[in-house]
Amino acid sequence: MNQLVFIENNRPVTDSLTVAEAFGKEHKNVLRDIESLECSPEFSRLNFEQSTYTNDRGRTYPKYLMTQDGFSFLVMGYTGKEAAKFKEMYISEFNQMRAEIEKPDPQRLIAIALIEAGKLLEAKDAQIALLEPKAAFFDAVADSKSAIDMAQAAKVLDYGKGRTTLFRILRDRGVLRANNEPYQEYIDRGYFRVVEQKYNKPDGSTHIHIKTLVYQKGLEYIRRLLKES
Repeated sequence: MNQLVFIENNRPVTDSLTVAEAFGKEHKNVLRDIESLECSPEFSRLNFEQSTYTNDRGRTYPKYLMTQDGFSFLVMGYTGKEAAKFKEMYISEFNQMRAEIEKPDPQRLIAIALIEAGKLLEAKDAQIALLEPKAAFFDAVADSKSAIDMAQAAKVLDYGKGRTTLFRILRDRGVLRANNEPYQEYIDRGYFRVVEQKYNKPDGSTHIHIKTLVYQKGLEYIRRLLKES
């Protein structure tokens, strides 16, 4: 006798041909039994699947694939010692086949681990891309020696205003442009330095961030302007 239970679409099943052979029935009668079962359409859809087989003469005939639940529903009416023996054999094979399917597959576990590792690397790359502009600004400020940003300049000048007000005053005095970038004249005097950083936004567009740094000479100049205001 052939194997009673086999794998189909990653689940243990048997078919009407095998059931007919195991229980000593004609296949046409097993087909009739399946088609006359008084189960719900939903149960039938989940547990019985129409299929075909080809005989030795090359002719194609219908058969049914069935799950363990479908098999149990079908053969519950089959009686006798031989029927009971084959029911037990079927139950045992279904359980063994299910255990085999659920057994961890080393190759599958490796594949899952590689996929998860890839996701972690993608997340890390995205985080690095986000931090790169900040890191570039930090490096630029660190390399600028005595240059400080406008927020620090406001604290050093200690005139009771924040950097927003300081930016406005310098714009009003014609020192800074509307975008808070100093005019070239004041850069040439050694008052300011501009740090420019390009980076890609999540939508794929390129963004340029400009940061104005102030040298010691610039602080002295700004202090004179504040005294005049």
